Amino acid sequence: MDEKTKPEEYLALLKEKLTRLMPAPTRFEAAIPGMMLSRFDRDTPASKCFYFPIAALIVQGYKRSMIGNQEVNYGEGYCMVVGVDMPGVYQISSVTPEKPFLSISIRLDRRIISQLITERPSLIASDTAEQGARRCRQGRSRAA
Repeated sequence: MDEKTKPEEYLALLKEKLTRLMPAPTRFEAAIPGMMLSRFDRDTPASKCFYFPIAALIVQGYKRSMIGNQEVNYGEGYCMVVGVDMPGVYQISSVTPEKPFLSISIRLDRRIISQLITERPSLIASDTAEQGARRCRQGRSRAA
């Protein structure tokens, strides 16, 4: 793969590798500390969770997250970044054993986030989650 590789090609490669690594539903920490790999073969009911600072990429499938009063629906090729600890609710949908939900997430270091906010206050976005997701989709469609 080189600089001309399209995002869809990277996703296809990730799907192949994750499916091989996780042939059945599971969630586990990878060899890289803080990196989690997940596979779900069936839709899940809405489940309470506690989000820690993370960056997550949906490789395949769809996820709905509710954090506070914000609801965001995102799927293949989209990411979610959470910068602070907070309770939430998530739901996995539109998956089957043949086309499972696959994701990669990595826990973010709170000290580095605090340092970035202190040094660069302009990094703090005033967007709602849906506005951020919309801007992400627009940027992604331009890159395709």
